Amino acid sequence: MLHLPTEYALRVPYPNPFNSEVVVKYSLPREGDVELVVYNTLGQAVRRLAKGHQGMGHHRVVWDGRDDAGRGLATGTYLVQLRAETFQTVQKLTLVK
Repeated sequence: MLHLPTEYALRVPYPNPFNSEVVVKYSLPREGDVELVVYNTLGQAVRRLAKGHQGMGHHRVVWDGRDDAGRGLATGTYLVQLRAETFQTVQKLTLVK
């Protein structure tokens, strides 16, 4: 039986800390515009993982620790932010090289 989400959610990314890849899962209770962005601790957007209209349901993105230009990022703490309609939340990630 398929369980559709009833609320917006950004799950705790795993594995965390991560070395080469991290899985980011989020849920949308209805279709709409979504933006999923990774920020460094200075608040600079370093990677856009998702942007645009998405259907309701459970979604999964794998991030490889690279920025939008394809460059590997340094060891450190990063924040992944989900924005969907009026919902907004953040989860912390730690990249270890």
